Amino acid sequence: MKYIIRLANWLPDSQHLLMTIDTTNGKNSIEILNTTSGELQLYAERNGIGRKPIWIDSLQTVIYPTTIKMEIKSFG
Repeated sequence: MKYIIRLANWLPDSQHLLMTIDTTNGKNSIEILNTTSGELQLYAERNGIGRKPIWIDSLQTVIYPTTIKMEIKSFG
């Protein structure tokens, strides 16, 4: 299996790196790398590949934007 690693953002403590990892089987994950210890922590997973995660400092959290395709059908 092949992986594509994308760097998303440094977290405010300047020790953790937010990154996404895409696999060839269509999965995508957000992982946090501690650049001091080398520890990699899984934060979230999803099917498909979407936009990069965003750190929200005021909430001390990460959001994972996803685009949803909607179809509107008219009847009558």
